[in-house]
Amino acid sequence: MKNAKLFKHLCQNVCKGRNRREGVRRIVEIVVNETAGSRDPWRAAAFGLWELFFLVGLLPEPAFRLLRDAGGVLPQRAVINSPYAITIALAGFVAVFAYNQCRRHGLSHGESGDKSLQYLVVALVAFLPVDFIGVLNVVGNELVRSRSTIYLSTAAKSVAWLYLMVLICKYYLGNDSAFMSMPSFFPSTRRGSKGSGGGDGGGSVEGV
Repeated sequence: MKNAKLFKHLCQNVCKGRNRREGVRRIVEIVVNETAGSRDPWRAAAFGLWELFFLVGLLPEPAFRLLRDAGGVLPQRAVINSPYAITIALAGFVAVFAYNQCRRHGLSHGESGDKSLQYLVVALVAFLPVDFIGVLNVVGNELVRSRSTIYLSTAAKSVAWLYLMVLICKYYLGNDSAFMSMPSFFPSTRRGSKGSGGGDGGGSVEGV
């Protein structure tokens, strides 16, 4: 990626709230230019599909109602009548994709599974149904007792969504090992990786 440093700098500024509108515009411009310059048209198409997934995940409840109405399904006859179905489906897809990427780059089955589980948790938070307009209406309303909970859940969703979005952008802009950047929070995995590393090192010495 030619503009990797600029892309990282812009993402940091957007997350910190500095020149957010201009930063988002520049990020989109970099993504479009880099993707258009790619020789693989399928990669560009896959990136566009991911963007659609993230748009649906940002607003799963309106998307669910739109799909249900487009299919002509009555709420009383729907087998699944909850936007959490979209949340679970998208989070599962992200977890499976992360697992395959980790395995592809040489991580063990256990460590890949642990990282994919962590991505599953982050994705579940990122794709939770949140009524952003309702959150704005809560601001300054002293009658709502759980305002702190609403603010916290909205902030957690926004941070998780932005994290995964930046990760996908990095992956499709040339950093194929982007999904390996998340550290493993499972002690057993860390011990296992250290142990396996020592074993591999010993094997290589014997081979020499």
